[in-house]
Amino acid sequence: MKIFYFSKFFTGVTIASYLNKRKGIETIILTDGLNPNSREILEKNRMKYYELLRMNDELDYSSIEEKEFWNAYYTSLYKLRIFGMDKFDEKPSKIPRNFISKFEHIAKRYYLLIKKIFKKEKPDLLVFGDGGQIYRMAALMLAKELNIPFLYFNAETFIKNRLYIDKCEMANSWIKKEYYQKKPTREERKRVKKYLGEWKKEKTVVCGKPPARNLLQRIVVHFHRISKYFREGKIDADTAYIPLISEIAMLKRNLRFYITPLLYDKIDLNKKYFFFPLHEPQDTQITLREPEFIDQSKVVKKIALNLPEGYFLYAKPHPRGLGRYPFKWIREFKKLKNVRFVSHNISSHDLIKNSQGVIVINSSVGFESLLYEKPVLALGSPPYAFEDLVIKNKNLKNLKKDINLLLSTKIPKEKVIRLVNAAYKSSYPCSLHTERSYVHKEENITEVGNAILDAYKYYYPK
Repeated sequence: MKIFYFSKFFTGVTIASYLNKRKGIETIILTDGLNPNSREILEKNRMKYYELLRMNDELDYSSIEEKEFWNAYYTSLYKLRIFGMDKFDEKPSKIPRNFISKFEHIAKRYYLLIKKIFKKEKPDLLVFGDGGQIYRMAALMLAKELNIPFLYFNAETFIKNRLYIDKCEMANSWIKKEYYQKKPTREERKRVKKYLGEWKKEKTVVCGKPPARNLLQRIVVHFHRISKYFREGKIDADTAYIPLISEIAMLKRNLRFYITPLLYDKIDLNKKYFFFPLHEPQDTQITLREPEFIDQSKVVKKIALNLPEGYFLYAKPHPRGLGRYPFKWIREFKKLKNVRFVSHNISSHDLIKNSQGVIVINSSVGFESLLYEKPVLALGSPPYAFEDLVIKNKNLKNLKKDINLLLSTKIPKEKVIRLVNAAYKSSYPCSLHTERSYVHKEENITEVGNAILDAYKYYYPK
């Protein structure tokens, strides 16, 4: 068996080394560029790796059928990510042509390089993290084109130190329906009740805290990168941004990080309200999986227009999205009399407990709401949206009716227990996104490696 693992970081390289040495499975790292520590580990273990930025192969660009290629490649994720932080509703024609040209050249080059590598190596399995850079999108295209099995794993699941793995990049299906429908054993119930007690006591938040910002330091870094570009003419090939556009966008984001909290509304948790957690604007849960909801200001407006009389909508930014939300969105929120833009510092636990119900796209807050036995209306396809548990509305039609249904819906505790048990049984006891001291432990690396092999057997049985 031969696995291609897409990672440039220490953890990914260590997992690949484990599969290679301990399991005897040839595991090859493929990335755009490695950091020195990762390269040192790979060379020490005599492992094969490919760095796309260091490859100077002659390529036949005429072999690419342009229209077919871009139809497959241009997902909304990359239209959003490469065309600037705020350009949610602009057409590509408004973006500088040289910007698009540089991106398209890198995308096509990665596609041709990876195709050449795959035809030479003939991999049996590709392993991706959720989201991904340009080279990962090219590899995913080729996986489908060449019929190569692939797995996605996400850095976070709803339960701490648990990892989920799926074979579908377009839908959340990792919580297995057969586990949800099955009655938990006594031991499983005991585990679930312990988890629920600890979770409510600690007020655990899946997404974590907002990133720290040092504004002066960031400004210095951005100006240094811009000056380096003009001195050396280099482009950051990992993102394919034109440095000037990219750094200005990053500078704006860091300024928004400090300004946005000044625009929060005061709220009263005793009012009648529904809670709507905003996704990060670049979250793959919307950009890749639910692109029709990319402009969340329009979603908020649609919900607000369908609220019952006397009810409010409390829209809270994602803690890690602070600084990413366009001021245009916030201005739209302020125009709506029944919408409040809530501080990211207010606990989601408190917002859930005091709400009349929770409306989500694909947010993990929906899962947390069910743990409090609060009704949930899902506009997307979150993994917990089973028919008898969550109200679903995919097209925003009959929204008034579904919102009113939230007011009369009760969540049985037995269904909550089954949901948490299913999440446990559908995930693996390991993590890639918690304290570094835990992630880098040998036991965790071992569990991640074993989880990949188990998921491969589950999703691709022979």
